[in-house]
Amino acid sequence: MNILDTELENEHRRDMHAAIVLSFADYTRTFAELSTIIFARNELIKNTLDRLGPEIARDVENVKLDIKGVQDTIGPKLQAQNKFSIYVVTLVGSLALIIGLMLMYIIMRTFRSCLVKNSFRIL
Repeated sequence: MNILDTELENEHRRDMHAAIVLSFADYTRTFAELSTIIFARNELIKNTLDRLGPEIARDVENVKLDIKGVQDTIGPKLQAQNKFSIYVVTLVGSLALIIGLMLMYIIMRTFRSCLVKNSFRIL
């Protein structure tokens, strides 16, 4: 670029050369900034994200395993309680049916005896 600068005699070409020199300086400065940013990003990934990622994954796995342990403990208890509840509901339903049939029998018998007594009075 220095040799070209000394060799150019045309004013228009010298202006284009000056623009190229300015653009190249801007390019070099921007490239250096970009390089600094990339290195900073890589350090952030290496020192922060790569360290935190496995820790977070381990913590999530621990929470998941803890919840599974609670479910494994509660599951059999819940099944036993469900069986007991089904037994109680069946027993109460059966008793209600038997009591209902007995009440129906008593009411029908009382109703019949009333009809029989009242039918003799009419005659």
